[in-house]
Amino acid sequence: MIKAILACDSQGGIGRNGQMPWPHNRKDLAHFKQLTSGCTVVMGRGTWEGKGMPKPLPNRHNVVVTSDPDYVAHGADVIHGDLKENLTKLAESNTVFVIGGGVLVNQVLDEIQIFHLTRISGSYECDAFIDLESLDEKFVKIDTVEIDMMTRFETYFARKLHDLHLNTEF
Repeated sequence: MIKAILACDSQGGIGRNGQMPWPHNRKDLAHFKQLTSGCTVVMGRGTWEGKGMPKPLPNRHNVVVTSDPDYVAHGADVIHGDLKENLTKLAESNTVFVIGGGVLVNQVLDEIQIFHLTRISGSYECDAFIDLESLDEKFVKIDTVEIDMMTRFETYFARKLHDLHLNTEF
């Protein structure tokens, strides 16, 4: 299964200068760790190289996506070439979480089946974004959990699979 997990501000911002721009959010990080532990995490090179990013993320199979076939990421596998084919292959043996950045997530939005999104209240002058309109077009929100005044966990299911399930008789 291919999933995504990200946090964003009210404008769809997910980062600024390679970092999360909002104050440290322990609840969001614990949620991320709980969901992704034991899984494969796939990230773009910028996310891998981001300040404050543990390399590799512990207890996960780390995969870095880059167009540079000579790129080396110590502690992670590197993939290049047909991204959708590589994701499908990775998902055959383990749950895959696409964790950023925005360009990567937007590129593979059609491949994602479940999208976990943490909404962080406010706007943080981000320079990296996810396309919230495409998220709303391609996914159906199936769950919302209010954590505190700053944090809300949302879960989305791919609309194409949701609609298929609704039209299937058992």
